[in-house]
Amino acid sequence: MTLTMDLQYSNWAELDKLFAEYDTWGEGEFVLNWEDAIQIRVGLEHKITDCLTYRLGYYYDPAPAPDATLNILFPSSTNHAFTGGISHSWGNIQLEAAAEYLLGAERSLPYSANYAMPGDHKLDVFAFSLGLGYNL
Repeated sequence: MTLTMDLQYSNWAELDKLFAEYDTWGEGEFVLNWEDAIQIRVGLEHKITDCLTYRLGYYYDPAPAPDATLNILFPSSTNHAFTGGISHSWGNIQLEAAAEYLLGAERSLPYSANYAMPGDHKLDVFAFSLGLGYNL
């Protein structure tokens, strides 16, 4: 069994502005003013047999965007993500399946000149993957 934990620092403040060119509107600038963030992650892997392994994980990802610059083009919410997976091998062939559920905290911004995009912002994601591999 393997248990891991790590912290991931993202220097979001370095990404101060984004620039865009539009075919019909010309150019645009998105001021982000995002704040740096530290993501916390934990994971567990357990080898049940020589051929079968399962994995579980969790991570906490705080939102880098302040309310003043929040918009739907660059979603930003504080997220709790839950992950799981299983793999089975037959000699050199390995089959893997994994799933992730990302539960984003709702952000409600009232209509005001202080906010870029008022409204209720929520993000929930379920992702599933299958993989087939061959080990040399």
